[in-house]
Amino acid sequence: MKTLYSSLFILLIAIQVSAQDSDELILLQAKADNYYNQGNYSNAIIVFEDLLAEQETAYGKDDIRVGETLNRLGEMYSIMGMPDIADYYFQQAILIFKNSFQSEKNALEIPLLNLLKIYSYQNDSLGMQIVEKQLHSISTIFQSPNNIYPEFPLEENTLFSPEEDMAFDKMNLGLSYMEHGLYSEAAIQFNEALDNRTDNLDLQFLMDFFPDDSTLAQNMTDAFSFQIDYDTTGASYFYLALFNSSKNEAYGFIQSYIYNQPSDLRGLLLYSNLLFENGEHFDALFQYQKVLWLNPQNLDAQIGVGLCLYHLGEFRDAASALRRSLKIDPYNHISYYYLGLSLMADENFREAIPNLTQSLLLDPENSDTYYNLGKSYFESGKIIQAREAFNRTININPQYGPAFYYLGLINENIMEIEKAVNAYSQAWEYSPEIEDVHYRLGMLLYRTGQLKQAMEPLRQFIITQPDSIHVLKAMGEIFISENRFPEAIDTYNRIREIFPEELDINIALAESYYQLKYFENAINVYRDILLFDDENYEVMIRMGSIFNELGEFNEAEIIFNEAINCTIPTMQMYYQLALTYGIQGKFMSAILAFQEALLLKPDDVQIKYQLGVAYMEVGDCNIAAQFFEEYVAQNSNDEIAFFLLGKCYFETSDYPAALLALQRANGLSQNDHRILYFIGKSLSGLDEELDAARTFREALKIDPEDPEIYFALGKSYYKLNKNKKVKETLDILNMLDRTMYNQLRSEISGR
Repeated sequence: MKTLYSSLFILLIAIQVSAQDSDELILLQAKADNYYNQGNYSNAIIVFEDLLAEQETAYGKDDIRVGETLNRLGEMYSIMGMPDIADYYFQQAILIFKNSFQSEKNALEIPLLNLLKIYSYQNDSLGMQIVEKQLHSISTIFQSPNNIYPEFPLEENTLFSPEEDMAFDKMNLGLSYMEHGLYSEAAIQFNEALDNRTDNLDLQFLMDFFPDDSTLAQNMTDAFSFQIDYDTTGASYFYLALFNSSKNEAYGFIQSYIYNQPSDLRGLLLYSNLLFENGEHFDALFQYQKVLWLNPQNLDAQIGVGLCLYHLGEFRDAASALRRSLKIDPYNHISYYYLGLSLMADENFREAIPNLTQSLLLDPENSDTYYNLGKSYFESGKIIQAREAFNRTININPQYGPAFYYLGLINENIMEIEKAVNAYSQAWEYSPEIEDVHYRLGMLLYRTGQLKQAMEPLRQFIITQPDSIHVLKAMGEIFISENRFPEAIDTYNRIREIFPEELDINIALAESYYQLKYFENAINVYRDILLFDDENYEVMIRMGSIFNELGEFNEAEIIFNEAINCTIPTMQMYYQLALTYGIQGKFMSAILAFQEALLLKPDDVQIKYQLGVAYMEVGDCNIAAQFFEEYVAQNSNDEIAFFLLGKCYFETSDYPAALLALQRANGLSQNDHRILYFIGKSLSGLDEELDAARTFREALKIDPEDPEIYFALGKSYYKLNKNKKVKETLDILNMLDRTMYNQLRSEISGR
């Protein structure tokens, strides 16, 4: 019950609001009419504009009352000397009135058409004739302004002749039949209309007249095919060509129509258009010319000639033909557009600009025209105007890739790199068929360090341009930076086939092989380099390093010596040679090479470290200790260096110095049993056996199976007279290392 009351209340409110709206419209109408009747058109326009807005909200934009207000506004703007605005309002009013008339016409026709269906099924020819006459009368009434508005009498035949009216009526009647499924009856009406050969039923009218519906087209094709046997004029062939989707069949039908009606320009034009649409421009040109022989002022044929010549590459002749079409119709935007394109193709960009501009005045929302205008400005050096045109192109069509491409060119030229990248990226997305956009986007990203992003556009470019060395080099560098060495190898091998002796390419190829641990391949490439650059010591040094990694130390030694002999030796040459000697156990040769390196770089502590190692290997721990001291003075956190320094001092019996170095090493790495072992040995050398034994035990906690530590621990226990511990240590040593067990027993027994 509560809901019912609520609904009634809402309804009452709605009625009240509606009544208020209606009253407001009446008041506005009265106020507007009052201003109009007084001749106060300025105020009348303001009130009528308000009234129009209210009417559109209340009644909808297609209501007849809205049309009447639009018409009144058109009148007043015309009186006020504003014809452009008046034209707009009149046109809007005409659309509403036209729709209203069509609705009334349909309301009268529908029951008659349904009745016609019944008579058709009953084969009642008399009934069909009566209904057809009634339908014809309705068409006549709605085509005659005098019948609709007798208060505005118009002179007859001012626009259309009776024949044209009759042909138009037959087309409308046929359309009504068609919409109600009476396809055969419709075909008869369409054929009769075509046979009248009136000017108002030109080819464009016929092409635009029929709805774009595949089912309807098939039904009409069947109907016209049936009519061929009864049609003596061949009109059915015309419509069969118009409706047929098969080009070859359409050719046959239109040729049959032309055979029956050789002077009907519509047939010749349709045949010309079919040929043109199928890309047969030369044949289409001949057919269009035939039309012009019959009627030199035929606009469609003249434009067709121009378009055919344009597509055949005869741009100057195309321009002449299109200029002739503009003499026939100076307001045809297609003629201006293709005239502009023809001039562009002939590289006459400055003359193309005004023609493309004129086309835009007649067809202002055409993105293709704006694009070509932008190209013409660009080629004429008018960059600001070009950019404006391309931006306008994109405003109309946000996915117009070629316009983005030219914006990229402009932005790149004026060094607005980020904008250029964005524009090229959009062009790459929407128009990947533009080959140059792959190159420009990829190379711009490459030059700005965005190597990963540059990879894909450059890869796309190289698919179509596989021999572009410039791009291949960039891609090789990108692949290496992204650690994609197999692709780098493939890329550099392609370049190497063309330029086998280009140093940078060979070095990059060898390095790629090296990164994949294809050492033999890398060596082979380096050997090839030495064939055309036999004194390239950097390549020799690299080869020597690889030989060392391969364990081919003799080869490494030979190549390093060759490098030293072919140029002024560098520290790095001697250093690498010394390492090679050291790996082979040739420590004296290593020392000599390190000394040469140190002469070239006296402050290099790494060389001093290596010298310390080499001197240790030859047993000269005093000199080794000196080099280690110099090294740790600048590398105070290197536990290995302190450990080796401690060992050197231990070997020279400088136990306090050894202990200091080893304790420093232990502080840096507290889990190294070897450091603890030598600390224990140094303590034992200082006769601090108790501390030595404790240190040895700590070392054994880290590595409980090191026989050397047990050996040293056993000796410390013996010196401390801990015989039981000595026996335990001997038992463990007996299991770990029989030789050391016997040696320890021998030393204890000997004492």
